[in-house]
Amino acid sequence: MASNQSEEYSVELVATGNELIYGRIVDTNSSWLAGRIWEEGGQVSRITLVGDSKPLISDVLLNSLNRHPKMLIVTGGLGPTFDDITAETVAETLGRKLTVDYGALEALKRKFEVMAKERGINSEITPQRRKMACIVEGATPIPNPVGLAVGMMIPASSSIVVLPGVPKEMMKMFDESIAPVIRDSTPFVTRARSLRVWMRGYAGLSPMVEEIMKRHGGSFLKTYAGDIDGERGMRVDVIVRGASDNTCTDTIAAITEDLDKKLADIGGKLVRHQP
Repeated sequence: MASNQSEEYSVELVATGNELIYGRIVDTNSSWLAGRIWEEGGQVSRITLVGDSKPLISDVLLNSLNRHPKMLIVTGGLGPTFDDITAETVAETLGRKLTVDYGALEALKRKFEVMAKERGINSEITPQRRKMACIVEGATPIPNPVGLAVGMMIPASSSIVVLPGVPKEMMKMFDESIAPVIRDSTPFVTRARSLRVWMRGYAGLSPMVEEIMKRHGGSFLKTYAGDIDGERGMRVDVIVRGASDNTCTDTIAAITEDLDKKLADIGGKLVRHQP
């Protein structure tokens, strides 16, 4: 049985980077995190994008902390370049110092030594590279198994988690160090399945969906009017929150059966469904 459980484990996400607000890259990190957090039983209430500006990042952090989510996850801005300012901004916002974590520094030295041999680069730990081994005073370092910059979990009014913006690094660190924290803090899990339904006209789908959601507590059905195909029908996502994976699977199966019967009654059908 998980310890320290609460009914709602609310999480807010903040993604930093000028490349995001300039529209140069898509924020896939927050989308991936939101899905994983829901799977582990958390509830994502807000996602914010912010550029590489200390005043703006600090403002976003303070606004989030004032809402008191259980966890605030910040991604991006932990590298060695001039615009990687997330760690120092978090420290300044909390009124704390930024300190070198010597375990992370030793790991960084070893990684650069390997890179020097493999790529012929200089292995010196410059002040810029040293930034990647710094954490906020009082934070617990989060090891980075596949990259360079250390992450951190900071105890505050909300648990603040800071992770690199490189997707493969962020994903690995979340799965190994953060997902277990959320999983142990809530009795819920969330599971989802995508369906496709075909009807002669889709005006009757909304009341049908509302009725099914009322019948199956903890469920949410999302219809996509922008995703209709003449043969494949409309996409409908079934999202279920429950006490266990089996409970959610059973509820999804019951909803699918319910929907299938109601569609058949009016000449419609489930075209296909997938996990």
